[in-house]
Amino acid sequence: MTTRRRLLAAAAGVAGAAFAPAVVGAARPRVAVVGAGFGGATCARYLNAYDPDLHVTLIDPATTYVTCPMSNRVVAGQLPPEAIAFPLDHVADEHVAARAVAVDAGQRLVITGEGAVPYDRAVLAPGIELVHDAIDGAPGGFLHAWRGDAQAVALRDAIRGMRPGGVFAIAVPDNPYRCPPGPYERASLAAEYLRERNPRAKVLILDAKDAFTKQPLFEEAWRARYPGMIEWVPRRDSGTVVAVRDGVFITDFDEHAVDVGNLVPPQRAAGIVRDFDEGRGWCSVDPMTFESTVAAGVHIVGDAIEATPMPKSAFAANNQAKACAAAVVALLRDRPPPAPFMMNTCYSLAASDYGFSVSGVYDVAEGAIRARTAGQSPLGAEPGVREREARHAGDWYRAITRDAFGVGDPERGRRVVFERERGDCAICHELPGLDASSHGNVGPSLTDVGARLDARTIRRRIVDPHADNPESVMPAYGRSSGLHRVAEGFRGRSVLGRADIDDATAYLMGLKGSG
Repeated sequence: MTTRRRLLAAAAGVAGAAFAPAVVGAARPRVAVVGAGFGGATCARYLNAYDPDLHVTLIDPATTYVTCPMSNRVVAGQLPPEAIAFPLDHVADEHVAARAVAVDAGQRLVITGEGAVPYDRAVLAPGIELVHDAIDGAPGGFLHAWRGDAQAVALRDAIRGMRPGGVFAIAVPDNPYRCPPGPYERASLAAEYLRERNPRAKVLILDAKDAFTKQPLFEEAWRARYPGMIEWVPRRDSGTVVAVRDGVFITDFDEHAVDVGNLVPPQRAAGIVRDFDEGRGWCSVDPMTFESTVAAGVHIVGDAIEATPMPKSAFAANNQAKACAAAVVALLRDRPPPAPFMMNTCYSLAASDYGFSVSGVYDVAEGAIRARTAGQSPLGAEPGVREREARHAGDWYRAITRDAFGVGDPERGRRVVFERERGDCAICHELPGLDASSHGNVGPSLTDVGARLDARTIRRRIVDPHADNPESVMPAYGRSSGLHRVAEGFRGRSVLGRADIDDATAYLMGLKGSG
């Protein structure tokens, strides 16, 4: 489905690179995953978890992913930017740090700026593209801060430097767009900051919609926490920003001079999937497998797809990615794909100690995603309830980033490595703090393993050391199939789960030797 012009343009930039054709049915089926966000990273990790015999290649120019969730807390100065940045060094078997520019579905190649990556199946999770052209004069010097990148810090600094009594304005696009409640959370947390440090300031929301998600909950919070400070202007009252110029947001009938402007433009699927969106801006997929309806062997998940009633959220992408991974493994192994069962939970903060949420459960019926149940936090809840939900938001973020990016806990990892019922690594390896009589020497010392090996290699050797050395006598802690002489009660189970392996990797990465 890649157009000849786009394919040739991409190929021209990688002259001399090897374009090996994919070999379906090879010993290790190859899956290329484009995009390292919540959809792509989750899918890459679960592909390997569901089938360790796959070779999964992650393609993304970044080596660290900065999340959109919790970026509003960076904007409000509540978190440092490094708190929402996660390394990608143990997400997949291989990481090609290059930008994917096209997909040749016929030849089964992902084309990057540095070469071509062959695949048996591809998963695209490229996210969104901001359509500044939809607004005359955009971006016009205004920040969007909608990708969790350096713009979040720049917007934070602009709010901090705003004159006393100034106006911070957010222009919000019409649906669909990434993170539907995000603009209103940003307005809330900015108001929390300004209430203490610039109490005469105003927060103005210019909206291209007449209603928004969690609206009653946000408005209840605004009345309680920021009376008279936040003004929401809907589309019916000329809230749609159609043009910008220096320091001014222009709607159909009004002009708003602002001191700090946050322009969130309309959005569409990222450019690499343009050949698969049939001109609609978002891609259609088979909801049973997330395979593109126009490109065989290409699966698409996350913000780039039309998945109504699921929103464009991190948790939705994470759940779609798991369903997609299960389908890809089944299709590669000539098995029927399992029926997807997905969830979405979205927390929002109206203040650092004031949270609420919506949730939904989804399955597939008659060829479409169907909402089975939905719920949201109640109106009129006691302050303690809102405080607990704010804490739950933090817990949710830690859980989903661990699930997607595999960042483990070193202290828990130490227990995994040392405990006899789990890793029991000392039976074969030297470990810190043990005398010579307390550890084996069949394998190499682990006291400096973090200085010798990278996280990806350590993790791979825990999961299945035979992938690197077929003669290894070390157990495959992460495999549940292809094993021999397994007691009946343990068949179909791996010795360690994904979280245990993440934790053990984090602990071993910290062992650098030198005492």
